[in-house]
Amino acid sequence: MIDDQVNSPKHYMGPFECIELSSKYSFCAGNAIKYVWRHLQKGKPVQDLEKAKWYIDRLTANQEALHTVVVSSAFDQSNDVDRLLDTLIDYKDDSMDGWANAKAFWFAVKCHDKIAASNALEDMIDEAKRK
Repeated sequence: MIDDQVNSPKHYMGPFECIELSSKYSFCAGNAIKYVWRHLQKGKPVQDLEKAKWYIDRLTANQEALHTVVVSSAFDQSNDVDRLLDTLIDYKDDSMDGWANAKAFWFAVKCHDKIAASNALEDMIDEAKRK
């Protein structure tokens, strides 16, 4: 398989492609998702997790909710998003707890909980710094 850095870069592949989930959220939330998704694959895990936390904290500062952006009133995407998040939460690998070792973060996103997402990122940053 050839790594297509434009259309399907390896660091955004996983149980599904990252954009399938991140595009359902606001700019800040989508970017946080993107940075968590790729943090183990780009070689700078602490930096990527700190960027994710910055975006989650910006949601709080801007009084934005951590929920999907409604694309069309005729299309209810909540079941699709829940299914995608459940896939990340339940991801099984010998070395990971959830996709990208971020089970607590994905669960917080599913629950629309910015505080829990920020706390999960703090824990992940601390863990990455210890490695």
